[in-house]
Amino acid sequence: MREQRRAGFTAIDLLVIVLVLVILAVILFPVFSQRKFSGADRCLSNAKQIDLSVIMYSDDADDRLPPMSNPSQKKLWTDLLFPYYKNRSILTCPLDQSGAISYGLNALAFFDPVAGRHNSMQKTLSYAQFVHPNETIMLTEVGYDNDFITPLIGTYKAVAPDGVLRLPYEARPAFRHAGVARLGYMDGHAKSWRKEAFYTGQKPLDYWWCRDRADLATCKSN
Repeated sequence: MREQRRAGFTAIDLLVIVLVLVILAVILFPVFSQRKFSGADRCLSNAKQIDLSVIMYSDDADDRLPPMSNPSQKKLWTDLLFPYYKNRSILTCPLDQSGAISYGLNALAFFDPVAGRHNSMQKTLSYAQFVHPNETIMLTEVGYDNDFITPLIGTYKAVAPDGVLRLPYEARPAFRHAGVARLGYMDGHAKSWRKEAFYTGQKPLDYWWCRDRADLATCKSN
């Protein structure tokens, strides 16, 4: 009886398998790569889009900034700006597991009627008052208590480092991206800051929050 020859891979078979794996790698690598850093990129993009929405609102409101809220209409700044950004998904950072609003407007630059308190300057500021808009924070990621660990859900107002958290919707900047936060500035640009650099780079601590206000001491009364 003739012995049956054992089937095996030929050089051509191996070459085909390697070729298939290479093709799959070429197809799948961009997908996995995109997923890997999309959270950070999308968060920075969100901050940029909100920035631009505020600027467009201001253009339509005689250079005035939007208020934090409109109590008579039961709306927050997120609702007031919706006609400009038109996609509520930008309000949530991909790494924010709460699914709530991930960004807060600068408490020292935007008037909040709900809080019922503001400094002695006029309630809503105009862009003309910001001489250095590229150095003044418009918004940051928010969502944490003073310890930067305890989550605060439902916050929409970013309190400056030297400020005090008084109300349930006030929060500290959130450094969700491995100790990095995404911030938007009054001139429309967005950037990333490490927590250490963010807190050591400001002198005084509220400098970037009320860079162009007439009196830094007045800012603290907000």
